[in-house]
Amino acid sequence: GRWSYGAGLYDFNWPRIRWKVNEDTPVGFRTPEETVAASMRLGVAYESGLGLGSLISDVKFAFDLDSPFSEDMGFFKKISLGAESRFASIMRLRAGLHQGYPTAGAAIMLKVLKLEYAFGGEALGRHPGQLESWNHVISLGLGWGY
Repeated sequence: GRWSYGAGLYDFNWPRIRWKVNEDTPVGFRTPEETVAASMRLGVAYESGLGLGSLISDVKFAFDLDSPFSEDMGFFKKISLGAESRFASIMRLRAGLHQGYPTAGAAIMLKVLKLEYAFGGEALGRHPGQLESWNHVISLGLGWGY
């Protein structure tokens, strides 16, 4: 197996944005002084080397923690975890949880073309279950080394 670690820092300069906020705007969508708060993400991934011969191989697991030091966000809203495996030689299958909501996806990778699909839910409020949103994402990429 092989471990990978990562960290990201976003909006560390507290950029100013003019929000149109009124008394009907949910509290989870308001920010102080018309700024975007700084945030951080921490993650870890493990390449297990597990598989079932040539059909399923290259199984990977990942865990991600959003805003680990934030006290205004519920703990389970901060968590994402998932698994990915190679199916046959050109497809990857993915499944996981994001903020407690199920996620699933697939990628088809040809020599210079990568087509991906993902489906999952998330809470748009500050805590799980607040303003839930279900999303479908399709991505097409061109490049080398897929």
